[in-house]
Amino acid sequence: MKFRSLSFRKQLLLRCGSTLFIIVAIYIAVSMVMMKRSLQSSAEQNLSNITEALARTARSSYEIYQERVDYNLNVANEYVDGFCRLVPEENVLFNAENQITGEIVPMRIPSFYCRNGSDVLVSSNSEIVDHITDLIGGTVTIFQVVDEGLLRISTSVKRRDGTRAIGTFIPPESPVYETVMRGETFRGRAYVVDDWYITAYRPIWNGAGDVIGVIYVGLNQG
Repeated sequence: MKFRSLSFRKQLLLRCGSTLFIIVAIYIAVSMVMMKRSLQSSAEQNLSNITEALARTARSSYEIYQERVDYNLNVANEYVDGFCRLVPEENVLFNAENQITGEIVPMRIPSFYCRNGSDVLVSSNSEIVDHITDLIGGTVTIFQVVDEGLLRISTSVKRRDGTRAIGTFIPPESPVYETVMRGETFRGRAYVVDDWYITAYRPIWNGAGDVIGVIYVGLNQG
């Protein structure tokens, strides 16, 4: 009887030990799963917080850029608002380049003048845009409205090779063209020749109230 009792106790201890081991193993497994989920949730929350912080920083940076661009536009507009006109009797030739497709389009267009103390020929002349650029920084362009879109007739925007982007044009399907031809100012991010800029484009009217051109200012995002 004593031998059987000891055997029973051993069996009971073994069963209890096995049960306890299984319980401990389950507890550890559950704890690990819960810890993994907690760490994953924490990581996702941290990633979300970082993403939101970066987004806020980007929005803040964009707003600062746009405020400066708006100020620059107001300065630049002082040189063209009500002071520009076309002279159809004087023609200027351009081998114009579509800035999107690269297509070359020969153009014969009226001369474009603005008054800066005295009449200044703007077509292929950088005098006014360089003066404005020296005052405000960034880039400045005067466009002329043509059948093919908006032609850069004077600009401080440079191509990648360092040459001025005179003679390039924005086609009519561009949101910029659509906005300014409604007589409104376009503001925002836009592709300018070879790069992205924070920009503003404002129509230039002649004395008869027709949109004959556009004054542009921009800051390179690079």
